[in-house]
Amino acid sequence: KQELVDQKAVDQFYELQNELERVAFEYPDSLDDASKAINQEVKTTDFISQVDAPEVLRNHAVMQALLSPEVKEDGLNSEAIEVSPEHIVVVRVEDSRDETVLPLAEVKDQVVAELSRVKGEQGALELGTKVVAALNEGNTTVLAENNLTFGEEETVDRRSPLATTVFAMAKPVDGKPVYGQSKDLEGNIVVIELDAVKAELDSSLEDQVAMQMQRAS
Repeated sequence: KQELVDQKAVDQFYELQNELERVAFEYPDSLDDASKAINQEVKTTDFISQVDAPEVLRNHAVMQALLSPEVKEDGLNSEAIEVSPEHIVVVRVEDSRDETVLPLAEVKDQVVAELSRVKGEQGALELGTKVVAALNEGNTTVLAENNLTFGEEETVDRRSPLATTVFAMAKPVDGKPVYGQSKDLEGNIVVIELDAVKAELDSSLEDQVAMQMQRAS
């Protein structure tokens, strides 16, 4: 039964992928129709460079698509791009502008802020790595030592920004959590405690599974 549930979940994902590809191609000037077709929200950014792009946009295939004439200059939707197993994105450039070198006086505050951000991000990344290593060794006091606490428990599916990291983590054994780190959509470092892995089937497919199970018995 578990294998049947897993296969149904995979089949459902590829059905949504095909629908995304079809609608994004048929309505190439907007992502609105494509997002409605698969019931997902369109994620947007302000002007970005290749250096400060969000993690998912730094994917090599995604960046190539963003820089292609069809996407960057013509404003068309990209093809569906697989950034990780069962994680597909379609990107579109609403507007672009050439990079320019500005006088230091104009960008001094921005440079200082960016250097502070990078320094802070590097510190957070190093702390996250330290915390994850300690937690995986069974040392939970590292949280209190750094004034850290976990947020509310939540279920992560393949649509979550953390999905790529979570689905690559080892599965918990004998109820022992597994820890990892990732970034959220705002670029914040997130420490993840994975308590359990459950294969859940969409409710619309439960009757089909039950029927197939009856026929197979």
